[in-house]
Amino acid sequence: MDLKDEINRHRSECGVIYKMNAQQELVLTDGRSCTVPDYEVIPETTCIKERAFSTCTQIRSVDMSKSQVGTIGDAAFFACKNLKAVHFSECLQSIGSFAFESCSLEELDFPDNLKTIDIGTFSLNKELKEVIIPHGVTEIHNIAFQSCPKLSQITLLSPTAYIGKHAFRYCDAIEVVYVSWKDENRIKCILPQDMKEKVEAFPRIG
Repeated sequence: MDLKDEINRHRSECGVIYKMNAQQELVLTDGRSCTVPDYEVIPETTCIKERAFSTCTQIRSVDMSKSQVGTIGDAAFFACKNLKAVHFSECLQSIGSFAFESCSLEELDFPDNLKTIDIGTFSLNKELKEVIIPHGVTEIHNIAFQSCPKLSQITLLSPTAYIGKHAFRYCDAIEVVYVSWKDENRIKCILPQDMKEKVEAFPRIG
């Protein structure tokens, strides 16, 4: 099946719309009428447009792991309240603000290419328990994980340069923030006061 046929199939069978942009890259533009609970993105896709699936209550999981998605737009999955699982592309570099706010994500597996976690990206995910921030991330913006009441463990594999003051506000279940021993003091300096005492270094090797 060629790409044009695949695009038409996803529109007719899944209710998901794709378009080519000016650079002839495949963009997922509208999934708000998605009829498939467990949806797999077309492999040639490079971008999921802002608000693409916003408020779609049908979708339960989305798999973009075989795709080339490098960008997920602002509010792309905003208030997809039944969305429990997302499998990211290894090409992913940026996730827009409020992209997954008010979903039901239970875990996150970020690719190493990810650079930025934007404002409110994963706020109000009430089932999220653990977050591992990969090596490539340099910025975690304000309210990125705000009001995730079950979030108890954060692991910062990255020497993160910026963490917004309220990135983890109202995450009252946090017990520990793991960091590399060489980054311990610096990370403490950029975390809010109530999280400094929860920072623990990974064991020193060698």
